Amino acid sequence: MIWIDRRSFVAGASMMLLALPARAARTVTDSAGRRVELPDRINQVFAAGGPASVVVYAMRPETMVGWPRALR
Repeated sequence: MIWIDRRSFVAGASMMLLALPARAARTVTDSAGRRVELPDRINQVFAAGGPASVVVYAMRPETMVGWPRALR
């Protein structure tokens, strides 16, 4: 059996999700119960944390709006 650490799993899953083809715009309900319309193509991203921002920076740095923490 092959063991994969959490960081590698998250990075791989993120890459697979970024590789999915674009779909038509849709409306989703977030965890607070608000209805949010997502466009068919997302052009700007603000990552939720450090590991996510590294993955976005590695895959599509031109889409990043900013970093969640100051860079050292």
